[in-house]
Amino acid sequence: MSVLIVNDSAQGPLAKSKAIETLKKAQDAAQEELAKVDKDLKAKVTETQTYQVSANNTSQERAVENRWFSYSESLSVLSGRRQESLQKQKVLNQIMFEIDSKWNGQGMRTFLEHTFMDLSLNEMTDDNPEVNRALFYTYLSVAMRELPEKAEDLIGFMVGYINFSGISKPKPPLAFVNSRNYSNGSKSVTARSTKSEAISELVERRMKVVEELRASNSKLEDDKNSSDAQEEGFDESKVIKPKASDKLKPSASATIINIAPNRVSEVLMKD
Repeated sequence: MSVLIVNDSAQGPLAKSKAIETLKKAQDAAQEELAKVDKDLKAKVTETQTYQVSANNTSQERAVENRWFSYSESLSVLSGRRQESLQKQKVLNQIMFEIDSKWNGQGMRTFLEHTFMDLSLNEMTDDNPEVNRALFYTYLSVAMRELPEKAEDLIGFMVGYINFSGISKPKPPLAFVNSRNYSNGSKSVTARSTKSEAISELVERRMKVVEELRASNSKLEDDKNSSDAQEEGFDESKVIKPKASDKLKPSASATIINIAPNRVSEVLMKD
């Protein structure tokens, strides 16, 4: 029995139902995470019933301070997880509504790309804008346009990106390229990060060209200085030349130019 994949060519009510079903499962998982966090929060707060405020000696006092500090740190982590679960549920609700009410069978990939960009703009222009959520939708829009394979399950891709990135502190598409599992529509395989590798190879080739040009310019400069010295009657053998160790080395703070993934093939063809 074949499994329905909601890829770019998917159409009809079955495809819409499958998309909503997948998103609903992701929403249920977020709800389970929220319930677990609330349980952990309750346990952590209840734990303070055994905490002390004062101590009889310096050693006990230090232990009390450490315990309260640990409690504060734990609350911060749990609160962050709780907010993330709530944010994830809201995002999934928004996406389900958009697909259910607006998708009418056109190309799913383009539909989602434009939908996420619209949601980003809506967040930014709201009276109480959620900047991080707007940024997340922008990242997701770009990722949907640039990254999925031809026959890939776009809804599965989207859920994978949401789980990887998070909403409160979203991660950019290139980070997802370096970590994700690619899918051929029915089976997932470990990512090879081909776009990231192409960028690295391109940078290496560019650095090699720069080094060759630098060496060529250095030779031309040496030849010019030698010629000038001969014309002015200088003894070239007495000219003090820099040692190899004195030559400039690339700075550790050298600027790295980011190349958009969709331009990698274009730049590579120019080589």
